[in-house]
Amino acid sequence: MKVHIFYKGILKVFGAWVSWISIIVSLIVIVFPIPETWGKKIVVTVFLAVIILIYLFVWLWANLKKNISLKINNTKIVVKEGNIFQETGKKVIPANEYFDTHVGDGIIEPTSLHGQYITTYAQLSHRKLQTTINESLKQRNPILIDMVRKNGNQIKYPLGTIYDDHNGFLLLAYARFDESNRAFMNTEDVLACYNKMWDEIDKCRGNNSISIPVMGGSGIVRGPLANYTEQQLIELLLWSFRISGIHLSRNASLNIIVHKSMIKTINMLDLKRFSD
Repeated sequence: MKVHIFYKGILKVFGAWVSWISIIVSLIVIVFPIPETWGKKIVVTVFLAVIILIYLFVWLWANLKKNISLKINNTKIVVKEGNIFQETGKKVIPANEYFDTHVGDGIIEPTSLHGQYITTYAQLSHRKLQTTINESLKQRNPILIDMVRKNGNQIKYPLGTIYDDHNGFLLLAYARFDESNRAFMNTEDVLACYNKMWDEIDKCRGNNSISIPVMGGSGIVRGPLANYTEQQLIELLLWSFRISGIHLSRNASLNIIVHKSMIKTINMLDLKRFSD
């Protein structure tokens, strides 16, 4: 079980439930007194049995829980199981620092979110999409034009740069590529990426909800992130959002989408400690 039976979050929820149940039981006893034929041992045994059953139910509920709502920077945040492509509002899709659009040939993994976006959801051919991205971002001073790179785009953008396709998707320059097109990020890269990402999202979000996947948990990106658990990756997102200082409009929310393959490892109750 992902949530320990004596986890303090369970004790807190259990205490709240018992308090309400005690009030309800007290009212029932006032209206329907306990029969005098019942001995004290029976009453105590029944009471303890009910308490134990409630605790076990709370423990099971905590382990099966697939979503949690938080509030950070006056913004509603929902962490939930889901499919990023089925969300409404604007959806963040992690790409690489070149915003490559050619799927396969060791550049973009077809099964990655980046690959699925290009092959299924982008409304342009990969060549037209590449040209459109470069034209859209040309005013942002790319950090390098890599004339040596043979496969893929030669323009490299700062990590955290966002391309808005104006069709509900925000492509994010998330990982660096080495000379063999292997994705990697060091600790400084991660912090810089999230810092710039929230700033750019704040500029293009409008009144839309924002959905973002748990990034770094696929095993594709090398570096410190490879040693992070899915729980820690979500906590990193929540922490970075808090220090960013931005907040979404009243009717919008930030949705952190957890793939079904990860959900069994996420302790949703533990994420409550990040809430205001």
